[in-house]
Amino acid sequence: MLEEHCTAAKVVVSTRGEDGCDAVARKGNDLDIGALDMSEDWPKMTARHGTMRDIDTVITCASYALDGEQIVDTTGAGDAFIAGVCFGLATKQPLTHCLALGRRVAWHKLQGIGARSALPRASELGTLLGEP
Repeated sequence: MLEEHCTAAKVVVSTRGEDGCDAVARKGNDLDIGALDMSEDWPKMTARHGTMRDIDTVITCASYALDGEQIVDTTGAGDAFIAGVCFGLATKQPLTHCLALGRRVAWHKLQGIGARSALPRASELGTLLGEP
C-alpha cells in the first residue's frame, strides 16, 4: 500500500503504467492539493481521505488513452512522467497540476523514439496544461 511509504515525505507519487498514477499527501504540510475537476478532456482524478493516521489525501489519476499506433516507444515514459511532476513541484504548482503535467509529458514522450526525442521544452509546459 502506497500510504505506508509516506512516513517522512510530504508526497509520494507512484506510476502504474497504462493504469495511471497515485499520489499520497501527508497531513500538516504546506502542499496545495488543487482541484480535481480541471477540465473535461483531462483524464479523471479522484481523491479520498487516507486510511492511515498521518495521511490526508490519496489521489488516483487515470492515464491518457493512446491507441497502439500512437505509441511509438515506451522507453523513458515513467521517467518523463516523474520529470513533469518534479517540474510542477519545483515551480510550486498544486499537486493535481503536477500530476496532470507529468501525464502530459509522458503522453508526448510515448509518441517519439527514444527517451528524449519527443519531450517538450520547459517553455512549452504551460501550454501543455492549457495555460496561456
